[in-house]
Amino acid sequence: MLKKYKILMFLCFSVFTVFNGQEVDYTKDIYIIKNFTEEITAENNIIADYFFDLALEKTLNEHKELRVIKNNESLEVTSIKQISNYVNINNASGFFYIMLNKNKSFIIMDISLYNNFGEMLSVNQFILEEKTEVETNIEYVDSMYNYMVKCVELLKTKSALLKRTKKIEKNKTKRDFPYINIYLNAVSSKIYFDNRTNSKIFSFFPVSLFFSFYPVKYFETGLFVKFDFDDMIYKYYDFTLNDYRYYHTTFNLVYGVFFGGSFFFDIYHYSLGLNLYNIFYYLPDSTEFKKTEDYRSYLLPQISFYQRLDIKIFKIINYSIYFIIKTIPEFFYKDKYFYSEPFKYDFIVIEFSILGFSINL
Repeated sequence: MLKKYKILMFLCFSVFTVFNGQEVDYTKDIYIIKNFTEEITAENNIIADYFFDLALEKTLNEHKELRVIKNNESLEVTSIKQISNYVNINNASGFFYIMLNKNKSFIIMDISLYNNFGEMLSVNQFILEEKTEVETNIEYVDSMYNYMVKCVELLKTKSALLKRTKKIEKNKTKRDFPYINIYLNAVSSKIYFDNRTNSKIFSFFPVSLFFSFYPVKYFETGLFVKFDFDDMIYKYYDFTLNDYRYYHTTFNLVYGVFFGGSFFFDIYHYSLGLNLYNIFYYLPDSTEFKKTEDYRSYLLPQISFYQRLDIKIFKIINYSIYFIIKTIPEFFYKDKYFYSEPFKYDFIVIEFSILGFSINL
């Protein structure tokens, strides 16, 4: 009686095919692992291996694209979980598990097929006589060969379905637009619709910083802040003179939120929507104007319609052009106080910026 021992034999099949001119590995590798009990003698092992090798040779002759690789013997063959982990780590589709037992003068050969997750897909049993002759028992070889071919095709089908499923899931979850965008612009021009004029056709200010977020495709929202130095003209009504006059501001801070449609293409991005914002204006001490102590000098809600075009110049960096049609508050001057009223507008202003850069993240 031989002492109980185990032999690990790895044979690796790699199958490649071509779909639409692209090479796709859909079966990966198939490992063959053999184990047997102590009742199996060396002669029994030779007989079982001989029949199996003949069936394997026929399989390889039919599927010439397969290649066979012999591997190391460091795996614990009694643990299906450990084997499946090893097969999965090595990017294989599955494995055959061959278990040899003995019943009197018969060799019981159980061949099971597992996928790389350790799930049994198929099992078949072959009974060989100890003193059997290959020439007179060729049906054993044919039976093993037919079973191996079916198993290989089953793994091909399983692997192809798994790949297609993963591809569909990947396409469903694939994000083909950025998460956020940071945009900075300057060098702009304003167009008024009355007697207001500016000596500069283009001004470096205002400088604007936008932080955009794209929660879903075709929609954007975010925050923005704008700094304007010596580049805004407000119209106000002077109660003392009973007439309209114009005030050239020193500094304005604009801050608010925006939301709108967002459309991404290969080399450019176009968006349009609404800005909702408030204006903080500064009155220097050198002027006779003063702010009120209430909301009339601090709550100036405005609205604007914006359009923006980003043109990709390098990977995540874009050149940007920004265009807005915005409301402008109407101011009043009374008793040295310079103020406005919420939702009190003095028509609109068109503003466009020709120099901007943005980054997609």
